[in-house]
Amino acid sequence: MKSGSIFDSVLVTDDEKYAEEFGEKTWGASKDGEKKMKEDHDEEERKQREEEEKNRKDGKYTCTQLIFLHCL
Repeated sequence: MKSGSIFDSVLVTDDEKYAEEFGEKTWGASKDGEKKMKEDHDEEERKQREEEEKNRKDGKYTCTQLIFLHCL
């Protein structure tokens, strides 16, 4: 679990069978789509980091980096 985790579809019960069924209907139905979205998001972040690193090596800066450099 990471900082900023969000919980939804919380169920409190002592009926294990019902909890299993509820989990399959809710989380089970959406987990693949959520996993795909996370993988896509992680891939975009990785590409952005690689591009920023390449730009730093090439002497190019993003607007945020230029503002930071200006403050120095």
